[in-house]
Amino acid sequence: MKKSKISIPDNYNIDEPLTQSAFGKIAGVNRSTVLRGIKALSIRTRNGKIFLRDNLVYLLERRNKELNHMDVEQKQRFNKLLAAIQKPPTPPQLPKPEPAPPVKPYSVKALENEMLYMVGIFQDEEFVPVVRLYAPEKGEGCEIQPLETGLIFQMDRRGNLENIFLDVGDGHDLELFMQEATD
Repeated sequence: MKKSKISIPDNYNIDEPLTQSAFGKIAGVNRSTVLRGIKALSIRTRNGKIFLRDNLVYLLERRNKELNHMDVEQKQRFNKLLAAIQKPPTPPQLPKPEPAPPVKPYSVKALENEMLYMVGIFQDEEFVPVVRLYAPEKGEGCEIQPLETGLIFQMDRRGNLENIFLDVGDGHDLELFMQEATD
């Protein structure tokens, strides 16, 4: 009985490109057979490069043809390779988002020049912005963009936001908080 030429190295990366020769050793074929497989589209390439992950079908066919000629170690290595290819690729690690700026009680005096803030309330222990506020130079007032309807805004004589009231019932004032806007 002939012995299989399949030779799977100890360390391989299924997501790195392989040469035709290296792929041929893993599949147990000559480089010329790999080239014919590429031309016949039975071996897939990506931008002219061979990746193990893209060639699961070809490798399964090779395993089935060579199964009777493989020794125990070759079978174990081939099965391990196929299992690695069948696992979904690990997604790239995204950078951790920066923590949101702290939420603190709203105060006109705490506003910094030329900064954008979200002013809002706490509802169910979560900060809910109701106004986007831009604080230009001192003494120039502020610009507000309501994010909710049904609110009444109280401004001081310098044009700064003093308070916000609900436009329903007794119109009680809201306990306001602010957070530097990140967008």
